[in-house]
Amino acid sequence: MTKTNAFSLLCMVIRAIALWSVLQIVIGLPMLLLASRNQSGFFTPGQLFLLFSVLFVVMALLWIFADKIARLALTRPSDHVFESDLDASTWFGLMIATIGVWHLFDALMQGFRLWAQTQIVAGVSAADVLASLKGQIAGCVLEAVISVALILGGRGLAAILYRLRYAGTQGST
Repeated sequence: MTKTNAFSLLCMVIRAIALWSVLQIVIGLPMLLLASRNQSGFFTPGQLFLLFSVLFVVMALLWIFADKIARLALTRPSDHVFESDLDASTWFGLMIATIGVWHLFDALMQGFRLWAQTQIVAGVSAADVLASLKGQIAGCVLEAVISVALILGGRGLAAILYRLRYAGTQGST
């Protein structure tokens, strides 16, 4: 049995949200890049790079300082101790797989919406429709691929992220 508490779970949730946010950024990137190329007055590629860099730094800080944020959020971080048969990396792997399932369903729904869009505008040539939806289709396919990878490799990814988080510290398990 592994003992855990609300503090540990909140740290895992904060890190899972940071990972989910990074995935949202990566999935939206193809659409924004294509839109910035096709429209004047939109973001330039340099501005997009700066924006995404800032967002990645914020998510990295959220990941790194999840324990500080959890401490601020909880009045007594060590209260509410409970025992579980699952260790922390298994819990985190479940969270990663849950994020993957969420994104897989989102990709399927977006794919259906894009298919419906192409059917509604059937009078327009298929090449024009596909050209206008190229960024959305690329984002949808990227989301589906990433989500399947998260579902199938959630536990392994959790172990890698756990090792990265605690690299160089002693006494962590």
